[in-house]
Amino acid sequence: GKLFFSLTYVQDERNLYVDIHRAENLPAKDFSGTSDPYVKVYLLPDRKTKFQTKVHRKTLNPEFEETFVFNVPYENLPQRILQFNVYDFDRFSRHDIIGAVVL
Repeated sequence: GKLFFSLTYVQDERNLYVDIHRAENLPAKDFSGTSDPYVKVYLLPDRKTKFQTKVHRKTLNPEFEETFVFNVPYENLPQRILQFNVYDFDRFSRHDIIGAVVL
């Protein structure tokens, strides 16, 4: 599958804007042949600050269109790693990881 996102850094605000647009052709993780995908995004090495999109039910091509903001000084950006984890939501068991992107 593919994850579409964009990044904008506004130096005056010291903010990194992460726009998660959509995903395409995700693998099916449910018996129904679909998934219930959502995305968690981290700015490592800090795993405490994370954001999560809404869950999109029964789709392999979710349209997220959500923006998250990390406050990080410009001089710290080279030491930071952005990680996106795409999960399949499961109501009664552990959520399955569909895939990940690391920048």
